[in-house]
Amino acid sequence: MGAADPNTVNVPAISGDATFDETTNVTITADEGATIYYTTDGNDPTTTSSVYSAPIAISATTTVKAIAVKDGNSSTVATATFTRVLPATGGTVDNPLTVVQAIEFIGTLGTATSKEVYVKGKVSTAPSANPSSAGKLTFYISDDGTTTNQLQAYSTLGLEKKAFTAKEDIKAGDDVVLCGKLKLFNTTKEMDNGYVYSKNGITTGINAVKAADATDAPAYNLAGQKVNQSYKGVVLKNGKKFVQK
Repeated sequence: MGAADPNTVNVPAISGDATFDETTNVTITADEGATIYYTTDGNDPTTTSSVYSAPIAISATTTVKAIAVKDGNSSTVATATFTRVLPATGGTVDNPLTVVQAIEFIGTLGTATSKEVYVKGKVSTAPSANPSSAGKLTFYISDDGTTTNQLQAYSTLGLEKKAFTAKEDIKAGDDVVLCGKLKLFNTTKEMDNGYVYSKNGITTGINAVKAADATDAPAYNLAGQKVNQSYKGVVLKNGKKFVQK
């Protein structure tokens, strides 16, 4: 077996998230003492191309090519493609993902999202345990409330990011919009450490409002919205009205 060619330069290694949703940093490494040249336009690099000195931030589907040059000798070209994956819809509060869309997005992305998204669904499996010490519950949602195509809402806070007080705060059949980062954990597709943005159309946890004036106290509903009605000599207490004596 012949000796290794001392003039051979090893192919550089290009690493980063193969799929990403916002941005990813691409790192290139090579033999010690070698200079790395790279391109992001699809062309093969030469010694007139950009010199690599720090991770490359990309925000669109990009093919990165690189060579390593040492003592006048060049490696062969290394190539890697990084693909930006977008959800089927916006994933915004005004245009949330369905559960199936969220599951498909996680499957295509293959990792965690880099920012929070909104997902709407119906609670299909209620919490089996009381809240954690941080007031968080874990439950499942689906598009139709069945246990088919479920997304796990793992370690989730309540409305306005407030702590849950009991597992009964979330019930099977509740219509919810969740906000948080999507994640693939082993084989489980989940929203990790998010919160309930709305439950059955309500977005706030207000359930009692003090009257500013006991002689003309405004009435509020459970969503914290003032009712176009007032009661003389009535104040609100614990969500109920009573007449001051």
